[in-house]
Order: sequence, then C-alpha cells, then structure tokens
Amino acid sequence: MPATVQLRLQREVLAAVQQLMRSKPQKGTTLYPVAPLPVLDSLTAGVPARHVLGTVRHGFTRTSENYQGQVAKTLGVGLLTLGMYVPVAVKASAGLYAFVYDRQ
Repeated sequence: MPATVQLRLQREVLAAVQQLMRSKPQKGTTLYPVAPLPVLDSLTAGVPARHVLGTVRHGFTRTSENYQGQVAKTLGVGLLTLGMYVPVAVKASAGLYAFVYDRQ
C-alpha cells in the first residue's frame, strides 16, 4: 500500500474513532453512527466480506525496569533542583479501541 494511501487511511480512521468517542448510540440500539470511510471502502472493494474489523491504539506502556529508571530520574532531578522542579513518572498511558465497520 502506498504511503500516501496509508496516511489518508490513518487520518480517516482516527477521525472516525474521535467521532465515535464523542457520539452516543442510536436510540434503541448499541450502534454508533459514523460517516462513510471512502478510503477504507476503496481498499476493501474487491473483498467479498461485508464487515471490517479495525483496531486503533494510542499511548505507551513501560516495563518495570524502565519505570524504575524514570522514578530514579525523578528523584535525581528533584534533588539537583532542590525541589524546584520534580517531574512525575507516568507508569503507562495507553488505550486500545476496536470497531466493526459495516460497508453497507
């Protein structure tokens, strides 16, 4: 897949996920309405399947060794600046979203 198409697809799916996060389900269902995804439709045009499963992840995670290093760095910076600046080590900030796109 060309890089330009991949970038357009990423932007399109990101916009759809952001729209999903702001919207509420349709009355009486658990379905969330989303605008059509033309790039995704064009990429799956030759596939006989009707549904597309997509996943979007964001953020980061840390190993225990990496987190311990960040805590040590926080203590070191705090001591060197005499408490004027103390960065806070974040253990993890990650999210995973999955969605099913119905091409019809």
